[in-house]
Amino acid sequence: MYQVGIFGEKLSHSLSPVFQNVAFEYCEIQALYEIWELSPDQLLERVNLLRQSNTLGANVTIPYKELAYNMVDELDETALQIGAINTIVNNSGVLKGYNTDITGFIRSLKEVASFLPSGKNVLILGAGGAARAAIFGLLNENVNSITVANRTEGRAVKMLDDFGVNKEIFKTMSIYDKNLTQVSLNSDLIINATSVGMQHSEMEDETLLSAHQIPRNCVVYDIVYNPLLTPLLKNAQIAGAEIMQGLWMLIFQGVDSFELWTGKSAPVQKMYKKAMETFDSQH
Repeated sequence: MYQVGIFGEKLSHSLSPVFQNVAFEYCEIQALYEIWELSPDQLLERVNLLRQSNTLGANVTIPYKELAYNMVDELDETALQIGAINTIVNNSGVLKGYNTDITGFIRSLKEVASFLPSGKNVLILGAGGAARAAIFGLLNENVNSITVANRTEGRAVKMLDDFGVNKEIFKTMSIYDKNLTQVSLNSDLIINATSVGMQHSEMEDETLLSAHQIPRNCVVYDIVYNPLLTPLLKNAQIAGAEIMQGLWMLIFQGVDSFELWTGKSAPVQKMYKKAMETFDSQH
Protein backbone atom coordinates (compact mmCIF):
# COMPACT_ATOMS: atom_id res chain seq x y z
CA MET A 1 0.00 0.00 0.00
CA TYR A 2 1.51 3.31 -1.10
CA GLN A 3 1.46 6.32 1.19
CA VAL A 4 0.69 9.87 0.16
CA GLY A 5 -0.71 12.79 2.11
CA ILE A 6 -0.92 16.47 2.84
CA PHE A 7 1.39 18.54 5.05
CA GLY A 8 -0.15 21.43 6.93
CA GLU A 9 -0.85 22.97 10.30
CA LYS A 10 -4.64 22.78 10.69
CA LEU A 11 -6.17 20.26 8.33
CA SER A 12 -9.30 18.89 10.00
CA HIS A 13 -11.54 20.26 7.23
CA SER A 14 -9.27 19.36 4.31
CA LEU A 15 -11.17 17.92 1.35
CA SER A 16 -8.00 16.57 -0.30
CA PRO A 17 -8.14 13.05 1.22
CA VAL A 18 -11.78 12.76 0.16
CA PHE A 19 -11.28 13.34 -3.56
CA GLN A 20 -7.75 11.90 -3.83
CA ASN A 21 -8.77 8.55 -2.35
CA VAL A 22 -11.67 8.38 -4.83
CA ALA A 23 -9.13 8.83 -7.63
CA PHE A 24 -6.80 6.11 -6.29
CA GLU A 25 -9.73 3.74 -5.96
CA TYR A 26 -11.02 4.50 -9.45
CA CYS A 27 -7.55 3.94 -10.99
CA GLU A 28 -7.11 0.76 -8.92
CA ILE A 29 -3.94 2.05 -7.27
CA GLN A 30 -3.23 0.62 -3.84
CA ALA A 31 -2.60 3.93 -2.07
CA LEU A 32 -3.99 5.80 0.91
CA TYR A 33 -4.00 9.61 1.05
CA GLU A 34 -3.69 10.83 4.63
CA ILE A 35 -3.61 14.06 6.63
CA TRP A 36 -0.20 14.84 8.11
CA GLU A 37 -0.60 17.71 10.55
CA LEU A 38 2.70 18.96 11.90
CA SER A 39 4.56 21.90 13.39
CA PRO A 40 7.29 23.79 11.48
CA ASP A 41 10.10 22.04 13.38
CA GLN A 42 8.77 18.62 12.32
CA LEU A 43 8.56 19.44 8.61
CA LEU A 44 12.11 18.62 7.43
CA GLU A 45 12.14 15.22 9.11
CA ARG A 46 8.70 14.42 7.66
CA VAL A 47 9.70 15.56 4.15
CA ASN A 48 12.71 13.23 4.25
CA LEU A 49 10.44 10.28 5.05
CA LEU A 50 8.86 10.80 1.60
CA ARG A 51 11.98 9.19 0.10
CA GLN A 52 10.82 5.74 1.24
CA SER A 53 9.96 3.33 -1.55
CA ASN A 54 6.32 2.94 -0.43
CA THR A 55 5.66 6.72 -0.59
CA LEU A 56 4.41 8.54 -3.70
CA GLY A 57 4.87 12.05 -2.33
CA ALA A 58 2.77 14.73 -0.71
CA ASN A 59 0.77 17.92 -1.04
CA VAL A 60 1.91 20.94 0.92
CA THR A 61 -0.48 23.62 2.13
CA ILE A 62 -0.31 26.86 4.08
CA PRO A 63 1.94 27.76 5.91
CA TYR A 64 4.60 25.39 4.54
CA LYS A 65 4.70 26.07 0.78
CA GLU A 66 7.79 28.30 0.98
CA LEU A 67 9.52 26.24 3.68
CA ALA A 68 9.14 22.95 1.80
CA TYR A 69 10.49 24.65 -1.34
CA ASN A 70 13.93 24.62 0.29
CA MET A 71 13.71 20.99 1.41
CA VAL A 72 13.41 19.14 -1.91
CA ASP A 73 16.20 18.02 -4.26
CA GLU A 74 14.83 19.38 -7.54
CA LEU A 75 12.28 21.98 -8.61
CA ASP A 76 9.97 22.17 -11.57
CA GLU A 77 10.38 25.33 -13.68
CA THR A 78 7.07 26.83 -12.50
CA ALA A 79 7.83 26.17 -8.83
CA LEU A 80 11.28 27.67 -9.30
CA GLN A 81 9.77 30.88 -10.67
CA ILE A 82 7.17 31.36 -7.96
CA GLY A 83 9.32 30.27 -5.00
CA ALA A 84 6.72 27.98 -3.43
CA ILE A 85 5.61 24.37 -3.87
CA ASN A 86 2.38 22.55 -3.10
CA THR A 87 3.32 19.12 -4.46
CA ILE A 88 6.28 16.82 -3.83
CA VAL A 89 6.91 13.75 -5.99
CA ASN A 90 9.18 10.92 -4.85
CA ASN A 91 11.24 9.68 -7.82
CA SER A 92 13.13 6.68 -6.38
CA GLY A 93 14.28 8.64 -3.34
CA VAL A 94 14.81 11.95 -5.17
CA LEU A 95 12.21 14.56 -4.19
CA LYS A 96 10.96 17.01 -6.81
CA GLY A 97 8.80 20.03 -6.00
CA TYR A 98 5.97 21.36 -8.19
CA ASN A 99 3.36 24.10 -7.94
CA THR A 100 0.04 22.77 -9.22
CA ASP A 101 -1.88 25.76 -7.83
CA ILE A 102 -0.73 27.48 -11.01
CA THR A 103 -1.17 24.69 -13.56
CA GLY A 104 -4.42 23.57 -11.91
CA PHE A 105 -5.87 27.07 -12.10
CA ILE A 106 -5.26 27.35 -15.84
CA ARG A 107 -6.51 23.82 -16.51
CA SER A 108 -9.73 24.50 -14.62
CA LEU A 109 -10.37 27.60 -16.74
CA LYS A 110 -9.79 25.73 -19.99
CA GLU A 111 -11.51 22.44 -19.14
CA VAL A 112 -14.49 23.64 -17.08
CA ALA A 113 -15.23 27.13 -18.40
CA SER A 114 -13.80 26.46 -21.91
CA PHE A 115 -12.03 29.79 -21.44
CA LEU A 116 -8.90 30.39 -23.52
CA PRO A 117 -6.91 33.25 -21.92
CA SER A 118 -4.96 34.26 -25.04
CA GLY A 119 -5.70 37.86 -26.03
CA LYS A 120 -8.09 38.42 -23.11
CA ASN A 121 -8.34 41.20 -20.51
CA VAL A 122 -8.13 40.03 -16.90
CA LEU A 123 -9.07 41.79 -13.67
CA ILE A 124 -7.65 40.29 -10.46
CA LEU A 125 -8.98 41.45 -7.10
CA GLY A 126 -6.29 41.06 -4.43
CA ALA A 127 -2.49 40.84 -4.31
CA GLY A 128 -1.77 37.84 -2.06
CA GLY A 129 -0.67 34.27 -2.72
CA ALA A 130 -3.73 33.28 -4.76
CA ALA A 131 -3.31 36.34 -6.98
CA ARG A 132 0.37 35.45 -7.55
CA ALA A 133 -0.56 31.91 -8.63
CA ALA A 134 -3.24 33.19 -11.03
CA ILE A 135 -0.88 35.76 -12.57
CA PHE A 136 1.93 33.22 -13.00
CA GLY A 137 -0.42 30.91 -14.84
CA LEU A 138 -1.81 33.67 -17.05
CA LEU A 139 1.62 35.06 -17.98
CA ASN A 140 2.31 31.96 -20.07
CA GLU A 141 -1.02 32.29 -21.87
CA ASN A 142 -0.45 35.49 -23.88
CA VAL A 143 -3.20 37.51 -22.21
CA ASN A 144 -3.76 41.04 -23.48
CA SER A 145 -3.83 42.77 -20.10
CA ILE A 146 -3.86 42.04 -16.36
CA THR A 147 -5.17 44.66 -13.96
CA VAL A 148 -4.56 44.02 -10.26
CA ALA A 149 -6.92 45.90 -7.94
CA ASN A 150 -6.07 45.83 -4.25
CA ARG A 151 -7.09 47.79 -1.16
CA THR A 152 -3.55 49.17 -0.94
CA GLU A 153 -2.30 49.74 -4.47
CA GLY A 154 1.31 49.72 -3.22
CA ARG A 155 1.07 46.03 -2.39
CA ALA A 156 -0.09 45.25 -5.93
CA VAL A 157 2.80 47.31 -7.36
CA LYS A 158 5.30 45.46 -5.16
CA MET A 159 3.92 42.07 -6.17
CA LEU A 160 4.25 42.91 -9.87
CA ASP A 161 7.78 44.23 -9.30
CA ASP A 162 8.64 40.82 -7.86
CA PHE A 163 7.68 39.23 -11.17
CA GLY A 164 10.13 41.36 -13.11
CA VAL A 165 8.31 40.67 -16.38
CA ASN A 166 6.89 42.67 -19.25
CA LYS A 167 5.25 45.59 -17.47
CA GLU A 168 3.27 46.73 -20.50
CA ILE A 169 0.44 44.27 -19.94
CA PHE A 170 0.09 45.15 -16.24
CA LYS A 171 -1.93 47.84 -14.54
CA THR A 172 -2.54 48.36 -10.83
CA MET A 173 -5.26 50.27 -9.05
CA SER A 174 -7.03 50.62 -5.74
CA ILE A 175 -10.33 48.75 -5.41
CA TYR A 176 -11.76 52.12 -4.34
CA ASP A 177 -10.71 53.76 -7.62
CA LYS A 178 -13.68 55.26 -9.47
CA ASN A 179 -12.34 53.72 -12.71
CA LEU A 180 -12.76 50.16 -11.35
CA THR A 181 -16.19 49.84 -12.97
CA GLN A 182 -14.85 50.77 -16.41
CA VAL A 183 -11.97 48.25 -16.09
CA SER A 184 -14.34 45.58 -14.83
CA LEU A 185 -16.84 46.07 -17.65
CA ASN A 186 -14.01 45.65 -20.19
CA SER A 187 -12.78 42.40 -18.62
CA ASP A 188 -13.15 38.92 -20.11
CA LEU A 189 -12.09 37.25 -16.87
CA ILE A 190 -12.57 38.53 -13.31
CA ILE A 191 -10.83 36.69 -10.45
CA ASN A 192 -11.50 37.27 -6.77
CA ALA A 193 -8.24 36.36 -5.03
CA THR A 194 -9.21 37.97 -1.71
CA SER A 195 -11.06 36.47 1.27
CA VAL A 196 -14.01 38.82 0.77
CA GLY A 197 -17.20 36.72 0.78
CA MET A 198 -15.66 33.84 2.74
CA GLN A 199 -17.91 32.21 5.28
CA HIS A 200 -17.21 32.98 8.95
CA SER A 201 -15.07 35.98 7.99
CA GLU A 202 -15.87 39.61 8.84
CA MET A 203 -16.75 40.15 5.17
CA GLU A 204 -18.82 37.06 4.45
CA ASP A 205 -21.79 39.09 3.16
CA GLU A 206 -19.69 41.49 1.15
CA THR A 207 -18.56 41.61 -2.45
CA LEU A 208 -16.09 43.83 -4.27
CA LEU A 209 -18.23 44.13 -7.40
CA SER A 210 -21.95 44.71 -7.83
CA ALA A 211 -23.97 43.10 -10.64
CA HIS A 212 -23.89 46.27 -12.77
CA GLN A 213 -20.06 46.22 -12.69
CA ILE A 214 -19.89 42.75 -14.26
CA PRO A 215 -20.22 42.27 -18.04
CA ARG A 216 -22.42 39.50 -19.45
CA ASN A 217 -19.79 37.94 -21.72
CA CYS A 218 -17.33 37.32 -18.93
CA VAL A 219 -16.11 34.50 -16.66
CA VAL A 220 -16.08 35.31 -12.95
CA TYR A 221 -13.83 33.02 -10.91
CA ASP A 222 -13.98 33.23 -7.12
CA ILE A 223 -11.04 31.54 -5.38
CA VAL A 224 -13.15 31.42 -2.18
CA TYR A 225 -15.02 28.09 -2.07
CA ASN A 226 -16.81 28.36 1.24
CA PRO A 227 -19.61 29.18 0.53
CA LEU A 228 -19.81 27.58 -2.91
CA LEU A 229 -21.90 30.51 -4.13
CA THR A 230 -20.28 33.68 -2.82
CA PRO A 231 -21.93 37.13 -2.97
CA LEU A 232 -19.69 37.94 -5.96
CA LEU A 233 -20.80 34.81 -7.85
CA LYS A 234 -24.45 35.63 -7.11
CA ASN A 235 -23.94 39.08 -8.61
CA ALA A 236 -22.21 37.51 -11.61
CA GLN A 237 -25.24 35.25 -12.14
CA ILE A 238 -27.54 38.28 -12.00
CA ALA A 239 -25.34 39.95 -14.62
CA GLY A 240 -25.60 36.84 -16.83
CA ALA A 241 -21.88 36.04 -16.64
CA GLU A 242 -20.41 32.54 -16.42
CA ILE A 243 -19.24 31.57 -12.94
CA MET A 244 -16.40 29.38 -11.69
CA GLN A 245 -16.53 28.20 -8.09
CA GLY A 246 -13.34 28.12 -6.03
CA LEU A 247 -13.78 24.40 -5.46
CA TRP A 248 -12.64 23.83 -9.05
CA MET A 249 -9.23 25.34 -8.29
CA LEU A 250 -8.86 23.03 -5.31
CA ILE A 251 -9.88 20.01 -7.39
CA PHE A 252 -7.59 20.79 -10.32
CA GLN A 253 -4.48 21.43 -8.23
CA GLY A 254 -5.24 17.97 -6.80
CA VAL A 255 -5.83 16.52 -10.27
CA ASP A 256 -2.41 17.73 -11.41
CA SER A 257 -0.77 16.37 -8.24
CA PHE A 258 -2.43 12.97 -8.71
CA GLU A 259 -1.22 12.75 -12.32
CA LEU A 260 2.34 13.66 -11.29
CA TRP A 261 2.38 10.92 -8.61
CA THR A 262 0.78 8.19 -10.70
CA GLY A 263 1.25 8.97 -14.40
CA LYS A 264 -2.46 8.24 -14.88
CA SER A 265 -5.35 10.49 -15.91
CA ALA A 266 -7.37 11.61 -12.91
CA PRO A 267 -11.16 11.07 -12.87
CA VAL A 268 -11.94 14.79 -12.58
CA GLN A 269 -15.75 14.60 -12.44
CA LYS A 270 -15.70 11.82 -9.84
CA MET A 271 -13.29 13.81 -7.68
CA TYR A 272 -15.45 16.93 -7.96
CA LYS A 273 -18.67 15.05 -7.20
CA LYS A 274 -17.20 13.46 -4.08
CA ALA A 275 -15.77 16.79 -2.88
CA MET A 276 -19.19 18.43 -3.39
CA GLU A 277 -21.00 15.70 -1.46
CA THR A 278 -18.56 15.95 1.44
CA PHE A 279 -18.62 19.72 1.40
CA ASP A 280 -22.43 19.73 1.54
CA SER A 281 -22.46 17.27 4.44
CA GLN A 282 -19.91 19.37 6.38
CA HIS A 283 -21.99 22.51 5.93
